[in-house]
Amino acid sequence: MKSIEERDVGRPDDEKLAPQIHVFNSFFYKQLSSKKDAKRGLDPYLLVEKWTKRVDLFKKRFIVVPINE
Repeated sequence: MKSIEERDVGRPDDEKLAPQIHVFNSFFYKQLSSKKDAKRGLDPYLLVEKWTKRVDLFKKRFIVVPINE
């Protein structure tokens, strides 16, 4: 596996960091921090599970979760 520095050789500066960041929208935190939905028996994680299905968050360097309350 190549290091980050090796992969970034020859790339413009603005492209080096972007692949290492994942940004959620502010609704993500609202759903994740909500109390368990007793009516449907849903855990808050199940409400946002699809949002991370296509992204391997463990490969990202930075994860941004804006909080708007």
